[in-house]
Amino acid sequence: MLQLVDAEPLSLRPNYQISEQAAPFFANKNAKVILHGYLDSHPLLKQRLIDPSYLDSDQTWAYHTQTYLNLEVLSYLVSLQIKAMAERKEIRSLEDIFDTKYGIGSKSHKDKGTINNPLSLWGHPVQKEVLGRKSRLNTLRVYTALRETVKNDLIHYGRNQALGWHQKTTEQKLAETINYLEKHHSEKTSQLRKRLKMLNYDLETLIRKVIETHLIS
Repeated sequence: MLQLVDAEPLSLRPNYQISEQAAPFFANKNAKVILHGYLDSHPLLKQRLIDPSYLDSDQTWAYHTQTYLNLEVLSYLVSLQIKAMAERKEIRSLEDIFDTKYGIGSKSHKDKGTINNPLSLWGHPVQKEVLGRKSRLNTLRVYTALRETVKNDLIHYGRNQALGWHQKTTEQKLAETINYLEKHHSEKTSQLRKRLKMLNYDLETLIRKVIETHLIS
């Protein structure tokens, strides 16, 4: 029988319970139980997601720098993504979450940040939440600017922070994320700032929205 032990203090433990408004398959279920049930049945996928040295059988594709720090962090981030996307009715079955070749959130895409991927860094269900519901920004141009600069670095940073980091406030995580990008990827960060400015947007707002919608997962 599946045994789940939450390492989070009770006061910080997130709500993984999916609301009854979600698609029927997910309604009133626990996203963390769904995730662990699948991973326990697919141990190679679990290994792929937390082991940067893992390669598939034909050694053509792996997560490499996009792996998660450990199972605890993976569980926290992906469970929240499953809950969020299920309640938006953007995922309706396990097939919408798991891809037999590419893992979690990939569907038929190799790029885990694809715009049409509902569990991606820039998943289409939350574009308006990130850019503003009344925004006329060119979504593709913003996404392209992020993808061509710090997207992979941002995902790597987020996925490799300890669980305690993810439980900090949005403002704390924002400050530390910006500091990381400025310190370790200054040239690409400067380029992104310039490109966002041309679109009347700014990096701090973008990163804050990414954190608030759990897209850093």
